Amino acid sequence: AVVAGPDAEQYRRLCDKGELAAAAEEAGIDHPPTVIAGEDGPRGVWPALPSIVKPRISGEDLRGVPAATLVRTPAEREAAVAALVAVGIDAIV
Repeated sequence: AVVAGPDAEQYRRLCDKGELAAAAEEAGIDHPPTVIAGEDGPRGVWPALPSIVKPRISGEDLRGVPAATLVRTPAEREAAVAALVAVGIDAIV
């Protein structure tokens, strides 16, 4: 039998949007600036506004998790990140 699809490590990297920037860089593909934010705040400099805030991890088990949100102000960004962190998921901006 031949498996047509990603292996476990490739799938993990595809589902972890925090890994996407590194994977794009390795492949020589442009990627917008991003930062991961969790309980301890952002792990880097916030990208310019407007921005999209979304769950760092994708997958079918994210029912009830706030969807990707367009934010135009620091207050909107803070609220969108806080909504994800409140359910135990890091945000990617």
